[in-house]
This record gives sequence, C-alpha cells and structure tokens, in this order.
Amino acid sequence: MGRVHSKSAIISVLAALAVGTALGAWWFAPSPQNNESSKAVVPDIPTVASTFDVTQMQQELISLRKTLQEESLARRHLEETVAQLSKSTLLTPHKTYTTETERTSVASDTQRVTQRNERTQLSFDGALIAIGVTAPRVTELKQRLERMELQQIYLRNQAQREGWLGTPRYNEERRKLDDKDALVRAEVGDEAYDKYLYLSGEENRVVIQSVLSGSAAQVAGLQDGDIIYRYDQKRIFRWSDITNSTAIGRMGENVMVEVQRAGQPFTVYIPRGPLGVRLAALSEKP
Repeated sequence: MGRVHSKSAIISVLAALAVGTALGAWWFAPSPQNNESSKAVVPDIPTVASTFDVTQMQQELISLRKTLQEESLARRHLEETVAQLSKSTLLTPHKTYTTETERTSVASDTQRVTQRNERTQLSFDGALIAIGVTAPRVTELKQRLERMELQQIYLRNQAQREGWLGTPRYNEERRKLDDKDALVRAEVGDEAYDKYLYLSGEENRVVIQSVLSGSAAQVAGLQDGDIIYRYDQKRIFRWSDITNSTAIGRMGENVMVEVQRAGQPFTVYIPRGPLGVRLAALSEKP
C-alpha cells in the first residue's frame, strides 16, 4: 500500500514538471508581432551593381579627361602667344659700330643711332614662327643648321691636324659652311628676313657713322647718318653685306647705292670698291 502511494507521488511530480515546462516555453516565446516588427526596422540593402552603372562612369571619366587635355593645350597656346606679344612690344633699337673691314669702338653717336636698351629677344624658333614659318619647317631648318655646324667642327679638326688652320684655304672653306643668315634669307625672303633679324635681336640696318675725307662716298654725296638700304640692287642688312658687295664685280664700275636719309629714299651712283666710311650696325624695327 505504501509503494502505491510513492509511485503516485512520483507521477504527480513529473506531471507538474511537464506542465511547468510547457507554461515556461509558452511564456517566454517571442510573439509573432515582435518578429514582424523586428523585420520591419531592418532595411533592404541594395547591391552596388543594382544602382551604379560602371560603364557610364568610365565614359564620363574619359570625357572629363579629354576636356582637361583640351583646356591644358589651349592654356599653353595662350601663354605662348602672350609671351611672344610681350617680347615683341619690349623690343627697342640697339647699335654696334663697324668700319668697312672690321669692327671698331666709336664713342660719338649720330642722329640715326639710338642708345641700346635692355630688351627681350625671341629665340631662333620664336622669331621664325613670328614671321609665319611653320613649325615643321623650323625643325627642318634647325636640322640643316646643325649639320652645317657639325661640318664646321670636322673642318676645323682636319685643318688643325693637317696644319692649314687659319690659312686663306681654311677661311674660304669655313665661309662656305657659315651661311645661317643666307639659309634663312633664302627661305623667307628679304622682307620677312628683315623682321626675323629684328625680332631675334640681331642687326638689320647699316648706317654711315662718318664719311672719310676724299673718299668715294664723300664725292658721291653720302652723309653721316645715311642708312645704306641697297647696294647694286641688293638689300643691305649687315655691314658684311657691304664689304662683300664692294669686293665683287668689276672694280670702278658705277653702281647704284640707295640710302635712307631722314626717313626719305636717296639714290647715288658710286664706283664699285671701298666706300671710305665708318659704319654703325644697328637694330631697327622694320
């Protein structure tokens, strides 16, 4: 009888534990509304691929890069143009003095020779481009001049090794290779060559600084301050143009010499040969 009561008590305890476990599970279980609420506050995160067009971005970057390159080139071109214009406006005349055969230092001035001022000069490339020579043509001219310079180096080396450096033979051979001015002048013509000399800061006028007594120039009526513009139909830009022109042709034959006197043309005829003058080489705006 006692054993029956013990089993009943055990069964009662187990049943109570089962009921308690079930009630606990029911009590602590989350409600469906709370789950739905939790899900509602978590937003959907879209993928990058769904909202970002990679191809479109690449096209935009290419377009922006092209625009920047165009603006950079335009700015560079503008800076070069401004620099050339600035240099051109700063150019002022300058002078050096020569005789018909060699350079000398002369203290006095004439009315046509102005004092030299500091000025900015264009480079060889810049001066040629400023007078209208295309960039490819400038490059070609520079290459030709460099070849001439290389030939001069080899000529000097040969003359020094063979013992005829400084002789008339060497001077003649060197003169054939030293024709930068002749090359540019033949390329662009006299009028553009005049501008080229001025823009590059070189001499482009030859003025009579003084006339020697009893000379052919005095007999012909040339005066101090006359600018020699042409000699025997050839434009004169440098003192070497005069010395070379008077040394060719038949000595004593009359040739026409055109000068500018006080800004006006003046023509005389003079026997070919030394003029008998001191010359001042200057740079003057054409």
